[in-house]
Amino acid sequence: MIDAGNLLKELDDALDKVVAKKEPESFLKPIVSRIEEYQKNIRKIQA
Repeated sequence: MIDAGNLLKELDDALDKVVAKKEPESFLKPIVSRIEEYQKNIRKIQA
């Protein structure tokens, strides 16, 4: 299973890059898709 702490750190790092370098939002899509996958897995466990 994916570790939520690692996902949050990756998201934070990605956000820092976007803000600091004015990179496009598409830069965040890879990490966002992994977070969405994590959310789906959590919902399956909770169901």
